[in-house]
Amino acid sequence: MKRSKTSHKGQNGRVLIIGGSERYHGAPILSALAAEQTGIDLTYLMVPANQQNLTRNYSLNLIVDTFKGKYLRPLDVQHILDWSRKVDVVVIGPGLGDNPKTLRALKKILQKAPSKLVIDAAALAVVADCAPFTHDTVLTPHSGEWKKMMKAKNGSKTQIEAELKQKSNDWKATIVLKGPEDLIVSPGEKTHRNKSGHPIMTKGGTGDILAGLIGGLMAQGLSGFEAAKQATKVWGEVGEKVARQKGLMVTVAELLRQLK
Repeated sequence: MKRSKTSHKGQNGRVLIIGGSERYHGAPILSALAAEQTGIDLTYLMVPANQQNLTRNYSLNLIVDTFKGKYLRPLDVQHILDWSRKVDVVVIGPGLGDNPKTLRALKKILQKAPSKLVIDAAALAVVADCAPFTHDTVLTPHSGEWKKMMKAKNGSKTQIEAELKQKSNDWKATIVLKGPEDLIVSPGEKTHRNKSGHPIMTKGGTGDILAGLIGGLMAQGLSGFEAAKQATKVWGEVGEKVARQKGLMVTVAELLRQLK
């Protein structure tokens, strides 16, 4: 992506990652490192207080702030909304968990968020209560999360695609249904299928990385739809490359290192 020769720090993308809980410390870190790899200027994280030092150790470029406790609660909402006004995109959900207090806080944040959004993992559970969105928004469910969101049993590919298009229009959000073939739909009936990828990418953490990639690209000016198209393609190609080189014995960290 092109940059103005006269731009200064912060004008080429600022992303805030909100994530982490007592059980899941790695998810927001993976998202942040992926966002950083897209070339953005500033990467912020909001994580549990007891994970602050651990998180800082992963990159000199990470700017880390914290929740007041070990997981997101309603008393953290205003602090997060204040931070959200300083960035271009908020990636929310990786590793947050499903504590009832966390879900209440998520509703308040999504209803009032002043920035573009990438909504992943735990935060997907409250989308229906917060939509439609007024800023460019991307949802990143896998098939299991989508079924929970819709409270539905298995449907045919045709039925699922029709449902995605309807909800995309209703919610004013781009939806990335992750799978062997990623299906991306956006308001206005725009549809794209990404066929890159490999089964080694079923590992925990790959979805957190994808959310960070999308957020980083959106922060640099791409629409949610275009960012989702580019991020799924590039991330899928990383999986294909690493599988050719190393077979199945790889870690998510190794996949992340191949993002160049």
